[in-house]
Amino acid sequence: MGKQMGRLSTLLFLALAGGYLALQMALLSRPDFTTEPAVLQSVTSEIPVVGYLLRNEVPVFMPNRETGYLRYEHRTGERVSKGSVLASLYADAGQLAASLEAARLAELVDRLDGLLSRPGIGVTGLREVGRSVEELMVAMARSTDQGSGVPAGEVKSQLAYQLTRRQLAVGEFERAQALRDEKEAQRRQAAAVSRPIQTVAADRPGFFVNEVDGYEGIFRSALAGKLNAAQLRELAEAEPAPTEGAVCKLVEDFTWYFVCQADDRQAAALEQGRTYRLRFAYAPQTDMPALLEHVYASGEDGYVLTFAGTRMTPEMMLLRRQAVSILQTTYEGLRISNEARRVVDGVVGVYVRSGLTMEFRPVEVIYATDTYSIVKWEQGKSGALRLYDEVIITGKDIYEGRIVK
Repeated sequence: MGKQMGRLSTLLFLALAGGYLALQMALLSRPDFTTEPAVLQSVTSEIPVVGYLLRNEVPVFMPNRETGYLRYEHRTGERVSKGSVLASLYADAGQLAASLEAARLAELVDRLDGLLSRPGIGVTGLREVGRSVEELMVAMARSTDQGSGVPAGEVKSQLAYQLTRRQLAVGEFERAQALRDEKEAQRRQAAAVSRPIQTVAADRPGFFVNEVDGYEGIFRSALAGKLNAAQLRELAEAEPAPTEGAVCKLVEDFTWYFVCQADDRQAAALEQGRTYRLRFAYAPQTDMPALLEHVYASGEDGYVLTFAGTRMTPEMMLLRRQAVSILQTTYEGLRISNEARRVVDGVVGVYVRSGLTMEFRPVEVIYATDTYSIVKWEQGKSGALRLYDEVIITGKDIYEGRIVK
């Protein structure tokens, strides 16, 4: 019994000793410094602000409006001419449904007329149609997965158009003509039972918008460049005007203005007369070019900035207050951690692991945050920091020429 206990004690001692030796070997073989690769990155400096959009807008009223179902004849953002019917009122839901069907069929007939007028697209055109069909089917699946109904409807319409083009290209002209005649007959039948009881037309050209919020006469383009900080606050607190009887509105021109308040530091970073890109919170993937027309000094309240732009989207025609990022300069270079930056003999640089030694590489910082820096990427220059170099961040005994395992 005593011998067995002795053997167990010996085995346990050997196991513990082996574990201890293995741990020491692991610690000795582990490098006493940390690294990360230098990667290429693009960064744009930006100034976050909150401001208001100014436009020339005119509400459109339907006098003595009767009870019924209203239908808009245009999409928001669509350009309309003077005299165009903007909205129609129908007595019952059946007539409204018939009018919607007539409009759908009219659009289909127009597309078929266009296709029938130029059915030959050649072999190259047929390949392009095939690629378009594949891309649209992928877009349709993506819209369905994301639960986005409106884009899916638009993609479906484009897909039907491209499929019809392909049918015409392979010799189904007569069938397409018969389809066109059939849809035209259906359109006339639907139009015959969908007579509106009231309509309203545009008294001027402009861009159609189907919403009225009462601020049309408040956030006016005429205020651009004339507001100080106090007046901008008053504008933001203004009450909307009554909108009873208004059914839609017209935006009169392409030009819009964005006005916002800025502090001394923000204003000093911007240049009047320069065009900047504005990134609106509602569409962070789309940047709008806008000219900084006015920088209005407003005493202790800082400044009021006025930007002017001419690129308009349907969504912008619905905006009033909006968070915006003013994009300044884009910097592209190699990203390194700020912990890796060191000064050697008055030169800023980083140490990298190069083979079995440490080497010092001078760097030129072009952009920096609290945690990382973007340094100039000097491709092909001897001794410069290279893409994917192992940059040493932290460690002990970091110096030029040190042998590393």
